[in-house]
Parts: sequence; C-alpha cells; structure tokens
Amino acid sequence: MKKLIGVIVLSTLTLVACDEVEESLDEEDVAALEIATDEETGEGEFELLTFTISTDDTTLSFQASGVDEEKTTFVYVANEKVFEQEIENDQVYDLNISEVEDAYRTDYDPKVQFIQYEENDESEDITMFKQLRYSVED
Repeated sequence: MKKLIGVIVLSTLTLVACDEVEESLDEEDVAALEIATDEETGEGEFELLTFTISTDDTTLSFQASGVDEEKTTFVYVANEKVFEQEIENDQVYDLNISEVEDAYRTDYDPKVQFIQYEENDESEDITMFKQLRYSVED
C-alpha cells in the first residue's frame, strides 16, 4: 500500500512539474517536448556523428539515411529548434549549438530530436521522429 501511495504521489509531482515547464516555453518548444515523450517512430535513420562535445565546441554533426528528402526535417537540441530544411540522405550536416542554453549541461545527456511532417506542414501528422543523446565534457 505504501508503495502504491508513493507511486501516485511521484506521478502527480512529475505531471505538475511538466505542466510548469511547458507553461514557460513557447508553442514550438512545447510541441517538441510532447513528441519527445513518444517512442521513436517512422522510417529512416539518423546518425549523430558527434557523440561527445566539450563546453568549447559549437557544433554537432549528423547524417540521415532512408528518410523522405521531399519533406522538411526539423532538428531540436535540448528542446530548442536549431535546424529546419529539406535534407539529402547520406550528407553530413552541422548544427550550430552555440546559442542553445541547455546544450552544454553536464548533469544529464542532452538530446537531439529529428522530426519530419507530412507535406512540409507542421499542422499535419508527424511522419518521422527519432531521438539521440550526446554527452558533454568539461
């Protein structure tokens, strides 16, 4: 019984904390957070070519394969959009993360989210979502 009460209290606190975080973000960032709670979906693969960065690094590199090149790909680093364009498979792309506030946090491994939408329209259903993590060293 004590375990059940503990789980209920912990779940409630987590939901309240998530609501407070979402209220402080703009609509675009909230969408990225909501997507991040889902498991990876869709076709195609993304490879993060930069697994570990230092606090002096300003870029992360990635490469995609098997994704729809006709759709716009959105990339979020630490829940902040850093990239929005159509991409080509097997081409290396560099993400500038120098302005991303939480990109250099060392208390957890920040995430990179890759998202595509139907017909290049954010209001449509998501057709692809992938999430990868990297580490930061001081």
